Amino acid sequence: MNKARLEAFTDAIIAIVLTLLVLDLPRPQTPSVRALFAEWQSIYVYIITFTLLISIWLNHHDLFVQVKKIDRVVFWANSFWLLCQSFIPFMASWITKFPHSKWPAVFYILTGFVWMLAYQLLVAAVRRLNPHIHRMSSPALSVVFGGLLVVLTVALINPDVGLFLIPVHAFASVILATKRKWHLRKYF
Repeated sequence: MNKARLEAFTDAIIAIVLTLLVLDLPRPQTPSVRALFAEWQSIYVYIITFTLLISIWLNHHDLFVQVKKIDRVVFWANSFWLLCQSFIPFMASWITKFPHSKWPAVFYILTGFVWMLAYQLLVAAVRRLNPHIHRMSSPALSVVFGGLLVVLTVALINPDVGLFLIPVHAFASVILATKRKWHLRKYF
């Protein structure tokens, strides 16, 4: 299989997902700044979702820079990851329609959880053919997935706080993932 075609296909799907995300942002009802700020939670969900999508795209790019070989298993693992990702704009839209409701926030977080699992399946499929590729350590993965379960639990109790914790968790996850890759200890 051709790695470049898979990467181009993936980039195209991610671009479509990002476009769908912005198309569903609610428009202010009047031309006032107050009307714009009335949509703050929708804008917040858009920004965190966009940032998550871009950061995961970057992780995918970093992974595939190291890849030498792919096969149909990698293709299907990548496709499953994209399938999970394609639900994210739908879940973000649900939150913007019901910004303080528990179930949209919970399902948004669950979708992210399944998406992260799908990415780990992709990494495993890639590593099967490319054993030189490193993966995140088990303790770091435990922190990332455990942290997401904490965010999910908080969202069940208070959806607003749960949504606030998503970027906090994402930032901590990125630090854990990149610390190994680029040895950020030199810079911090």
